[in-house]
Amino acid sequence: MAEAKPKTATSKKTTASKKSPSKTTTPRKPTSKTVSHTDMQEMIATNAYYRAERRGFAAGDHMQDWLDAEAEIAQKFKVKKTKA
Repeated sequence: MAEAKPKTATSKKTTASKKSPSKTTTPRKPTSKTVSHTDMQEMIATNAYYRAERRGFAAGDHMQDWLDAEAEIAQKFKVKKTKA
């Protein structure tokens, strides 16, 4: 019978993975986006609709729904009111 050779540890070359130097990232400032007047009106109308829906479409509050929606959207987009 053939004599079994003892297993020897084979040395495998291990290559250390090269890591890219750690980059420190600074948070980006939000980019300003231009929203058209038409898009702004559509967002306000949608917001006002959902406000009316939440209060059960009770009569008499549609103007307040619109004004509240307008203020909320303007605040989200940081719109400055100008005097006409």
